[in-house]
Amino acid sequence: MNAKTRMFTISAVTALFVAVPSLVADDRELDSRESYSYVRVLDGRATLASQGSAPGEEASVNQPLLTGDRVSVARGARVEIALADRNLVRVGGGSVLTLTRIAFSGDRGDRATLLDLEDGEVLLTVTEDALGDSLPELRTPTAEVVIHRPGTYRVSTAPEGWTEVVVREGFAEVVTGGGSTLVREDESAYASFSGRDVDLAGAGALSSLERWGEELTAGARQAELYVEPELGYHAAPLAGYGSWVSVDSVHYWQPRVEVGWRPYWRGRWGWTPSGMTWISSEPWGWVPYHYGTWCSLPRYGWVWRPGRIYSPAWVYWHWSDDWVGWIPAGYYTNWYDSWGFDFGFRFGVYGWASGGWGYYNDWNFAPNHCLRRRDQGRYMRRGGDLARELGPRVPRGVLTTDTRGLPRDQFADRGFALGEFSRRARERRGDDLTDVTEFVARRRDLPPQVREVVRSDGDARVRLVDEPGANGDGWRAGDRGRRVPATGDQAGARSNRDGRNEGDGRVFDRPVGGSNDRGSVRSVPDANPRMLPGERRGRNDGDGAVTRPRTLPGGGSDDGRNQVAPRSRPPVRDDGNGNVTRPRTLPGGGSDDSRNQVTPRSRPPVGGDGNGVRAVPGAN
Repeated sequence: MNAKTRMFTISAVTALFVAVPSLVADDRELDSRESYSYVRVLDGRATLASQGSAPGEEASVNQPLLTGDRVSVARGARVEIALADRNLVRVGGGSVLTLTRIAFSGDRGDRATLLDLEDGEVLLTVTEDALGDSLPELRTPTAEVVIHRPGTYRVSTAPEGWTEVVVREGFAEVVTGGGSTLVREDESAYASFSGRDVDLAGAGALSSLERWGEELTAGARQAELYVEPELGYHAAPLAGYGSWVSVDSVHYWQPRVEVGWRPYWRGRWGWTPSGMTWISSEPWGWVPYHYGTWCSLPRYGWVWRPGRIYSPAWVYWHWSDDWVGWIPAGYYTNWYDSWGFDFGFRFGVYGWASGGWGYYNDWNFAPNHCLRRRDQGRYMRRGGDLARELGPRVPRGVLTTDTRGLPRDQFADRGFALGEFSRRARERRGDDLTDVTEFVARRRDLPPQVREVVRSDGDARVRLVDEPGANGDGWRAGDRGRRVPATGDQAGARSNRDGRNEGDGRVFDRPVGGSNDRGSVRSVPDANPRMLPGERRGRNDGDGAVTRPRTLPGGGSDDGRNQVAPRSRPPVRDDGNGNVTRPRTLPGGGSDDSRNQVTPRSRPPVGGDGNGVRAVPGAN
């Protein structure tokens, strides 16, 4: 295969954060499926308060959210939050929601999602490829809502002491001090502060928050995208702000922007435990800056090449005492690849770099101390413009691709990052850093010592995969977006009747589509379209008409959902340190609906194997 047609991708076993485990603050190996929750849509004003801090800061589109963040939405406003576990929550005006735990969030090792709604209304969409050992749970001051199936759930609560749960699609369990009540599709449950009775009724009409959510889903349905299936909804804004181009059989997205535009320019840098994270102010700016990379192509300029693994930013950094610079990774990987150098992209410190400003003409720079400011754009400079301010040579600094482990309160201090990166590199290599200025200058005749630095640490590299299976790690590279065991491993993979492979925490109930050629790209939607968040599922009669499952007397239905055995679950108790207990409590109240008369019994752990795999109640 011609080098120019190679697909920039991630080796399955060299996940982003596993590259240099010693640099991670909690020294744990992170999973390649981990990412961050973020603000996908912001209609009005909202504030974010990190765990243990007050009063918080103004929320912005594409802002990553950490575990424990408290989201307060102004009255009349609305927010859509994409969760790291691949679920979606839409928050109405006047609501206060805390992301108590988020499965597969990059800042912690949680494998189950728990949301706390203090006040207001949320619309939770649980997708079929949700990650976690169990489906999400949501708590209010009055009740706990346990989700048993993918679907759409609206939960409202108020300080007066009531909670309403509406199940548009799926199956949930409402737990109060009086016991457990099952709520099926197209039903609602009302729980009062007393916790004695839970009243069941029909779901009723859509709320304004639900109608807004349907509008967002409808807009995303029309987008034609060339991204991994699980990124389709997140990448939907690309359709309105650019177009796809094909170069050497590879699809790139080209934004509609003014002359002189460059990536990682409109926005700001923010701190997360996974490293310096780009927060784009562009409405389409989540997927292109965190999945795949940007490169500059002749006749096209800057274009984005899709990827599938999350990174806080796919960039090279240049840190000196007073200035920090950055440039998209593809600026170098694509250029060197075009000349036959299979260097790939390695996470870690490369070495010292300086040279004339001509080498950095396409770089972006900012004073270190400005990285703490939300208005960083005022201080950003193009590399080619800094010669007049700083002289003919770039200040000597460290070239790196990994900013993990920088303390939140020190990363922007003068000289701190420079000293920290050089110290780490010396500890790792045992000698002084190599001068890699020739690499920055994009020389074709790189000195041997520079080549060695660029290609070293094979386990920490992100390589260009030439053909299916080229990574040699036992996974089929041709299965786009899915980590499917190679043939020899499939016999040992456990799967349950819900279609989940219990070795990977992902849903494998639908074929991915496309060929095994890593360079092939599948268009979304296609002949077998993926369900978008918030879409309601029905059965097609063959003439295009969709029917809903029939509700039977007594709250059951003809699709088998009423065969799930109810479980009694007393209210969750939190000791304040994140430890949750469930005391055995007998039901205190009755109802004319048999679902309120569940006898409490011991609850076995939800079917998780520690790898994000869960069993679904009633699957047998």
